[in-house]
Amino acid sequence: MAGTIVADTVQNGVGASTSMTNVVSGACVAWVNFYGVTTTSIYASYNVSSITRNGAGDYTVNFTNALTDANYAVALMGTVDIANAGLQYFTGIRASSGVPQTKTSSALRIATFSSSTASVDSQNESVIIHR
Repeated sequence: MAGTIVADTVQNGVGASTSMTNVVSGACVAWVNFYGVTTTSIYASYNVSSITRNGAGDYTVNFTNALTDANYAVALMGTVDIANAGLQYFTGIRASSGVPQTKTSSALRIATFSSSTASVDSQNESVIIHR
């Protein structure tokens, strides 16, 4: 059975409420936590069908259901290996000359690399997408 709920506000059990606009517009539209060394394995996710490992530290996040467009916000975080204290670790949207290589309504390409700009795999990468 399919249905529609129409409301201006939503309220919790202690009386705090918020506008439905905040609920709909503030919702996370996709997220994933995955292992990305050699082969990928999704630990947990929402609206992510798969992770493609394009090479060391180079991943494509594929959405189960396409988003409205590519104008979404992305937050990324990966594991830092403290066994190598001199190594700084970065993660971000994979781009060439500042232009994302893949940021579409159906997929997002990300990169993980060291301070020496060498691509490195992430043992535990988290990606959060808001629209």
